[in-house]
Amino acid sequence: MFFLLYLHAGLLYVKCVIVAWRTPVPQVQAEEFLQAREEVRRHYLRVCDWGRISIAASALFWPLSASMPRTRLDGLVSVWLVAWLAISIVATIWGEIRRKQLTSLALRARPAKLPDLLPQSGLARWPVCYEPSTPMLVLKGARGYSLNMANALAFLGAAYLAGFIALLAVLPIHH
Repeated sequence: MFFLLYLHAGLLYVKCVIVAWRTPVPQVQAEEFLQAREEVRRHYLRVCDWGRISIAASALFWPLSASMPRTRLDGLVSVWLVAWLAISIVATIWGEIRRKQLTSLALRARPAKLPDLLPQSGLARWPVCYEPSTPMLVLKGARGYSLNMANALAFLGAAYLAGFIALLAVLPIHH
């Protein structure tokens, strides 16, 4: 159950990152570019919501399976796995169709020129730096790698990943 709750929290974090997602807009075809980016953002938010729904369904299945008698549990688990297999196949096909639609929409708009972050990383001081304009956690500078203390979302992601590794190390694995 802790694993499922942690995955749910991770998807909430990913959703926050998607909402905070910023990108430069080209001056030519700005409206088409913004429409394509918004459609992609909505798609990713929908995928996060479906992932959260599937985690919630799995969390609800856990107490149900714990309260079932052992004789009926095997049939219930078989039905559960077949249902998830069918849902996974349908979701994969839907995701691929939607990905192709979003790709064709994005190809109609001119791409935006992204900022060059490499010259900024030359300013990084070792071992800790403060570069708010650079959305990365670790920067390579002249004296080696340094930790960028200016990006809160990157720190939250690193803390989540460290907690996930600790959770996997602490939880017992049953075979």
